[in-house]
Amino acid sequence: MTQEFTTQELCETSAGYWAVYNKIRLQADIFSFGRRQYQKEWMNNTCRQECHMKATQGGVSEAVGVLKSLHGLIYKKYKRGVLYMFPSSDDVLEFGKSRFSPLISQNHKAIGQYVRSAGQKGTDTASLKRVHDAYLYLRGARITQKKEDSGQGSSKLSGIPVDRCVFDEVDLMDDEVIIKALERMGDSEVKEEVYIGNPRVPGSGIDAVFQRSDQRHLFRKCSSCGEWTCAELFFSEDPEKCVGIRDDGTGYIRCQHCEKEVGLTDVKWIPQVIDSNIKMRGYRWSQLSSMVNDPAEILEQYRDPPQGNITDVYRLRLGLPYV
Repeated sequence: MTQEFTTQELCETSAGYWAVYNKIRLQADIFSFGRRQYQKEWMNNTCRQECHMKATQGGVSEAVGVLKSLHGLIYKKYKRGVLYMFPSSDDVLEFGKSRFSPLISQNHKAIGQYVRSAGQKGTDTASLKRVHDAYLYLRGARITQKKEDSGQGSSKLSGIPVDRCVFDEVDLMDDEVIIKALERMGDSEVKEEVYIGNPRVPGSGIDAVFQRSDQRHLFRKCSSCGEWTCAELFFSEDPEKCVGIRDDGTGYIRCQHCEKEVGLTDVKWIPQVIDSNIKMRGYRWSQLSSMVNDPAEILEQYRDPPQGNITDVYRLRLGLPYV
């Protein structure tokens, strides 16, 4: 039996559908899955715990952190609010002014009309926004003061009840503040945890969280042989075989089975750890799975790192921790 849904029901159910239908205007363009098919699962899953170990410029913070949080507040999924944490207070102000504020002002019908300004007895600042009757709290994850009655703590987390916690750049945060932030969901029936970060040291930060997850990698289907290939796993195994070079010098990802060029139009996330006891969905994304980054350039930097800095190639381009 098939069931038809109204546009309103689809927008309420799916953050991805909502963003596409409302043509949400981002900093550079209109939200679309056109060049980022890999974001579909991120935007539509309803898991309570997820982590993203990523290279730079994959759109994780914008899609998973910002848009999904605002969508859930607008449709009252997060009735107690959302806590979005950054490494420092400076990061809070910069991100609030550069990401949240423009998104709200440029999308009045889909987002802005639901954000209460000060003139409406609401709140709209760089670090605190009221959506309907819930709040979006933007906070820094630094120990801010000593408390005689409870040891160290973050004063700006006191008295905040939330349904969702987003930790952006986990590797630069104090673990104790993360634990205290999670306690803010003690009375929530939703309890969503999202961890995002560029990996740094193996076994710590976002890498430690990813190791507790089902470790999903992006596989792409070959139009020639029909088999599936993961660029990230293939590159780790054999970089020279993974990346092919065209006559014009640009690169492409080879199919691991037939060695033909394989694109990014038919993709799916496949967990590498199958265990029913694992509750965390984990995603590793690298610039090898980006339509705007040339695999040949990544391979060249891997062979001959700029200024000899192989660390940044691993962390920022391949989405892997490195020492």
